[in-house]
Amino acid sequence: MAFDVTTALPATTLAEAKAHLRLDYTAEDALIEAYILAATQRAEQICEREIVKREDPLALADDVSTVPSAVKTWVWLYVTEMFERRSMSAGGDAGGYGMRRYDHLLDPFMLYGQESAS
Repeated sequence: MAFDVTTALPATTLAEAKAHLRLDYTAEDALIEAYILAATQRAEQICEREIVKREDPLALADDVSTVPSAVKTWVWLYVTEMFERRSMSAGGDAGGYGMRRYDHLLDPFMLYGQESAS
C-alpha cells in the first residue's frame, strides 16, 4: 500500500450518515464522525487506494461529493454496524471478522494487487 490511511478524508458527510442512521439529534455526532473516518480508512485498506484524493492518482473521488454511491453505501453500512454494536467492545461476540454481506459493494473499486501509481 503506497499511501497512509491515517490521513484519510471522510467518504461521506455527517449529515448523510445521520440520515442513513435516521438520527436527528447531535449528542453522538463526534462518535459518528469517528466511525465515518474509521470506515473510510477500512475501505481504503480494502481497495488499496485513496477514496477521497489526497495524493493518490488512482483515488476514487476528488471530494466527498464525487465518491461513488456504492462506496458511500458501504461506508454507511459499516458505520451503522459500528454504531449499533458499540456496546460489543465491552465483551461478547465482537463479530465483523468475516465478510459482511455488503463488502462486495467495494469489489469494483479494488486494485487486486496492482501497484498504485505514486
